[in-house]
Amino acid sequence: MNLNSLFLVLIISLPALSGCFGSAEASEEATEESNPEFIWYDSGTIIHQCSPQSNAATGACVADDETLEDEWVMRQNYTVIHQDVNTAINIITSSAYILSDSRIGTVCSNGAITGWGIYPDNGEIYDNSKMVKGTEGYLPFGGLDCDHYLFGRITTSDPIEVNWHVSYKVVPMTPGPHN
Repeated sequence: MNLNSLFLVLIISLPALSGCFGSAEASEEATEESNPEFIWYDSGTIIHQCSPQSNAATGACVADDETLEDEWVMRQNYTVIHQDVNTAINIITSSAYILSDSRIGTVCSNGAITGWGIYPDNGEIYDNSKMVKGTEGYLPFGGLDCDHYLFGRITTSDPIEVNWHVSYKVVPMTPGPHN
């Protein structure tokens, strides 16, 4: 086989080979997009400052009547992870400044609430369910339409720079056979 014949064979087979490479690449992209084990993350920096303050001498940021409304001035949402129907959120890690007492609170479209644990002295409550697990692992109310809030709570009026981060998986779910 001479050099010209070899060159002709390569020219003829090159388009066929490039089609194979393109198919493999498209297949890889489709697998990544449909893979339920794909890991997501969100992160940022926020200045968390509590106001108003009741006692300027101590720098405390809690009003004197200790109502549910006064408890909310100490909390700030850092990010929200939306959970669609028939999915669950599996938290791998979450982090925020230690003095912000960071947690994840959940509010679902059907009225289910958990993870906030706000119980001021006057007897009001914002939480109708206790989150049994910490912030890592599957979040409560898997399968329902919910928003999960990574939030913090501070009691000082001093501004605190909070660097927060959360990584998670969105996992598909199917209703059980007992329904």
